[in-house]
Amino acid sequence: MGYQVILDVIGSSVIGGILLLTVLNFNMQNIETKRTMQTEMIAITDIGTAIEIISEDFSRIGYCQQRNVIKLPVITNASKNEISFKTDVINNVTGLGDGVEDIVSYKITGPNNSSPEPGDNLLQRSINGGPWQIVYANASQFRLKYYKYNKNNYNDSLSTPVSASNLEYIRRVTLDIKGISTNTGSSFADPGKLITSEVSNSMSFEIR
Repeated sequence: MGYQVILDVIGSSVIGGILLLTVLNFNMQNIETKRTMQTEMIAITDIGTAIEIISEDFSRIGYCQQRNVIKLPVITNASKNEISFKTDVINNVTGLGDGVEDIVSYKITGPNNSSPEPGDNLLQRSINGGPWQIVYANASQFRLKYYKYNKNNYNDSLSTPVSASNLEYIRRVTLDIKGISTNTGSSFADPGKLITSEVSNSMSFEIR
């Protein structure tokens, strides 16, 4: 009888342990799922902010509040990962340009040493040769392509870097941007593993 009680106790302990491990594993999976979703939201928010800045700048390539101020070529540097162009930067107070030509530059540099992802680079922006400011700290790609107008379309691509003699013929710019965000997961097997989320966006801009 005593042996039966001992066996029952052992059996109950084993079953209870299994149930406890199941519950803990379920909780860990929930935590990891939550962090995956958080990582995705961070990635979407970060790239969304960068896209907003890029879209505002690129949509104003060649535009100036004062007419006939900006002359060709409106794009002064056109390479695969770097671009400089003439525009009239918007004043944050008035929402308008000041009628004076500005030069806006973008480039991707790296790596971002503060990021756990080895593929992360810094997408930076400069105005009129001023200090480079970070637009996107988790950029894994910033790829530019340039096209000239030919036979009623903009499909005639130009090789990069675009030569000085061809800069004035650029009539469309496309760009692909990708980014990676990371977060620390949680599991029994690998409690410090990184959860990654990659996001991307493609844009096209016609030159005025």
